[in-house]
Amino acid sequence: MKATLNPTHPLLAAINYTLDHWIALTQFLKNPELNIDNNEAEQAIKDFVLMRKNSLFVGSDLGGKAAAIHLSFLASCKRNKIDPVAYLADVFTRINSLKTSELEQLLPNRWAQSRKE
Repeated sequence: MKATLNPTHPLLAAINYTLDHWIALTQFLKNPELNIDNNEAEQAIKDFVLMRKNSLFVGSDLGGKAAAIHLSFLASCKRNKIDPVAYLADVFTRINSLKTSELEQLLPNRWAQSRKE
């Protein structure tokens, strides 16, 4: 079928795209933690996209970096169904008593799982 299509045909472009990206497009088959689509990622960045125009006024590169860190944190909390205030209160209470090797338990996804158990 590929050989009979006009080289500029949109269907041929779609077929070539699929073949050129086959490995990336099939990764979800090898790893059950990956989703077949990127809807979750799209929803996670929705707030960033809506705020894009306002980000022009953060004041500096450092302000932009701080805003990105805070928005990433809030997106992680939202994704894990965590109240950011409760999360930070707990983390600030516990962080000094933990060893460096134990800090991963304070990551939002691990913290949420430990609260459910």
